[in-house]
Amino acid sequence: MIRLEALSNDHLPWTDHNIFQDAEKVGQCAFKAPALSVAADPGVAVTARTLMEENASVQVARKNNYVFAGIVTNPEDGEVWEWFYRG
Repeated sequence: MIRLEALSNDHLPWTDHNIFQDAEKVGQCAFKAPALSVAADPGVAVTARTLMEENASVQVARKNNYVFAGIVTNPEDGEVWEWFYRG
């Protein structure tokens, strides 16, 4: 089971979250918009961005049905890989 755990109660839900699969921490994330239900609106695109390297974030994306979509520019990190969720 995947669960999110907020790192702080300040400015929820916009704070950073740890991602756990069962008892193991598998990643960290933050939100840039309110969470939406993909089931309620199949037109919603769920994306993720990672650094352009084979790392743990990429492994987590692939394990959770994200597919590589291309390279985009992030204002803080420069060029990054973008992934689309294919539930």
